[in-house]
Amino acid sequence: MQTLVQELVRVLQMMTDRHRRMLRLTERQRQALVNGQTDVLSALVVAVRTEAADVVEAERQRAAAARALAEALGVRPEGVTVTEIVRHLDRRSAEVLVQASEDLKSVIRDLALANERNAALTAFSLRYVDKLIETVAAVGTGEQYGPTQRMPTAVRMFDRQV
Repeated sequence: MQTLVQELVRVLQMMTDRHRRMLRLTERQRQALVNGQTDVLSALVVAVRTEAADVVEAERQRAAAARALAEALGVRPEGVTVTEIVRHLDRRSAEVLVQASEDLKSVIRDLALANERNAALTAFSLRYVDKLIETVAAVGTGEQYGPTQRMPTAVRMFDRQV
C-alpha cells in the first residue's frame, strides 16, 4: 500500500516540476512579448508545446497511479480524487499526499495567471498592430499637403514612445 502512495506522490511531484518548467517558459514568453523578440517567442512556443505534451503523459500516469491506489484501498477507481483517497489513508501518508496535491494546484494557479497575462499582452499588441495599420493606410488617402513623416524602422510592440 505504501508503495502505491509513494508512486502517486512521485507522479504529483513530477507534474509539479513540469508545470513549474511551463511557468518559467510562460514568464520568458511574457518578456519576449514585451521586448518584441518574435524569434525568441517562436522558440518558446515550441518549448511550451513540448512541455505540454510531457504534462499530458504525466496526467496519464497520475490517473493510473490514483486508480491503482484506489483499487488497493477498496475505493471506486473511476474519477477518484485525492480527497477521496486520503480518507482511507493513515495520517502521515494522507499529509504527504495532500501536500503534493496542494503544491501542484498552486503551480497550476500561477501558470493560469501567467497565461492570462500573456493573453492580455497578446491582445493588446494585436490591437496596437490594427491601429498602426489603420494609421498607415490613412496616410496619403487625403488631399492634404505638407511634409510626410517617416515611420521608425525598428519599433518594438510596447515601445514607450509609441
